[in-house]
Amino acid sequence: MIDRGTALAEFPSGGKETPPDAPLQKSLTIADTMVQTSEGEMVSLDGYPVATMKKEMTWLGILAAGYNMSNSWLVFSVTMIISLIYGPMVTLWTLICIPVIYFFIGITLAELISAYPTTGGQYHWASLLAPKAVNRQVSYFTGFFNWFSWLAMAASSQGAVCQCVYALIYNANPNFVAHPWQSFLLFQSMNVLSLVANLFGHRGLPKFYTFGFVLSLASFFTIMITCLARAEQKQDSSFVWLNYVETSGWPTGVEFLIALTAPIIVFCPINGCVHLVDEVINAPVVVPKTILSALVISFVTTFAFALSMLYCLTDMGAVLSNANGLPLFEIWLQATRSNACSIVFTVLILLMLPFGSIACTQVASMMTMSLGRDKGLAFSSHLSKINPKLRVPVWSVLLNFGVMFLIGVLYLISSL
Repeated sequence: MIDRGTALAEFPSGGKETPPDAPLQKSLTIADTMVQTSEGEMVSLDGYPVATMKKEMTWLGILAAGYNMSNSWLVFSVTMIISLIYGPMVTLWTLICIPVIYFFIGITLAELISAYPTTGGQYHWASLLAPKAVNRQVSYFTGFFNWFSWLAMAASSQGAVCQCVYALIYNANPNFVAHPWQSFLLFQSMNVLSLVANLFGHRGLPKFYTFGFVLSLASFFTIMITCLARAEQKQDSSFVWLNYVETSGWPTGVEFLIALTAPIIVFCPINGCVHLVDEVINAPVVVPKTILSALVISFVTTFAFALSMLYCLTDMGAVLSNANGLPLFEIWLQATRSNACSIVFTVLILLMLPFGSIACTQVASMMTMSLGRDKGLAFSSHLSKINPKLRVPVWSVLLNFGVMFLIGVLYLISSL
């Protein structure tokens, strides 16, 4: 068990009080150009105040933000094809194995954040806990890959928008042929939306996330209950729990490991709340509770959703060969026997995806700002600055927008 008092003594920037005349030493959360006074105000070495994030997020706000980053059942509805090709059994058992692993990860994160509340999260903890001989290298690579992983998650959420839009178009026009430039424009429109929301709508994000949280849970119950109620026949339990399909030619163990990627994508954003501690009231207490609460909600909703969809599935071959880009559309069509219901459900997913994209972009921007404070990126003096009017790390948000734009260019140059 980490003792918070001891931890904060070694980690002054994580505590509430640091004497203004304390020796300036290397900090893991505050760059060498800043120090925290006993009143909690950030000042530069010459004594001038430095703009900081405003703590506006309550427990509900950060819970909603953490949930929206993964939006587990929704993300699984888009990625479940990865595991479904190996059969319903693999789909369900991977959904049981991965949450168990992430539960222990969540407990560890909760313990660390309660003792070391820091925007940098894992790379700060790596710097503190890794052997001295390699702690700087371990910290840097942890921070860099963590930052880029959040950009990748935001990109995947924006890419899923293309998937849903194409599903609706294919349903209306089976002869439709998607072109790379169309995917590029859809991706960049989401990129611009995330930019605007994080720059100019930052103060309203807690309420925005709360609305997304409520919308997601309402949609979850609506879709699940409708499918179960309208399905004329349901699969046997032996099909759902025991049916395994060998399709790839790989050994069974390898196929199971490949199938694990679907639930991993669903649960990997659980650490997002960690990087928003600068905006959370009483973060050392609130954020650990949020991590575990979001994980439990994510598991319950995802497992219940997957189980109900598999029982409602009537023709697995039609689902796997579906050409509209969203296999779940075919499951909904089979369960409800209504094209209108399938369209409405797809539109609901389309409406909820921006919540996750904006949340992931916000976390990536906070990671960029933290790396800037610790001089981990070029132009750190700009990236670490928070605009005093917007209370947002503007340069960090713009850098991430640029990186996301380049990721979107892959639609134009890739033949995949």
